[in-house]
Amino acid sequence: MKLKILESNINLNPQELSLIRETLMSVVRHQVSRNGPLTGRLPSARINLKNTPVHLKVSVLGGTVGKLAPFLKLSFAAKRVKREFFWLNVFNLAGLNVPKPFGYVILNFGVKRIGILLTHFVEGQTMSSIFQENQISISSYISKLEDEFIKLLNLPVIHLDFHPGNILVGSDGKVYLLDLASIRVGRRSKLELLDFYFKRWRRACLKHKLPDESIHYFAEIIARLKNEQSIY
Repeated sequence: MKLKILESNINLNPQELSLIRETLMSVVRHQVSRNGPLTGRLPSARINLKNTPVHLKVSVLGGTVGKLAPFLKLSFAAKRVKREFFWLNVFNLAGLNVPKPFGYVILNFGVKRIGILLTHFVEGQTMSSIFQENQISISSYISKLEDEFIKLLNLPVIHLDFHPGNILVGSDGKVYLLDLASIRVGRRSKLELLDFYFKRWRRACLKHKLPDESIHYFAEIIARLKNEQSIY
């Protein structure tokens, strides 16, 4: 399958391009083997690029609109990947824990447009997967999240998809925020933000049937922060 780079902010030599192509093919084969869709978010992958362990977040832009307007589809692909790369840099500079940005690549892959976000690889698990495996330590994991959550609240932005599946607990013990393509600029009061984040967190926990404690302990953080707001 022909692979053509349409846009990138990294210089890739032929060997590196070949490695990305092989990795993409592996991701596609895995998705096909499990009867998964070949549009939207595909499984992630890890490679070594320029002597650095790198995480590949693969998004495929497709659908009816994409078939009728390939240039529009390319625009969506580029905007989403570049938007997340931008916010990774902003959050990193603001002192929040996020995977360190490495670069992005927009590709023409057959009839598909593929956006690849590259970040420095962080070993760890999402809070969602941890909660499903280990109910005993839920409170300790959520307490680790509080500092990063407060930093997020102090930025003039809203993370529209803030939930346990988008929180990575690294093997270094740190908590990392994920999916910054869902960041939008917006000003709300702290109390409005706390309500919004709790509702989004609770909805995700219920949808994925996470233990009740995953909601309970996050609710305690929300209540404490609301109380602090009422004092001031």
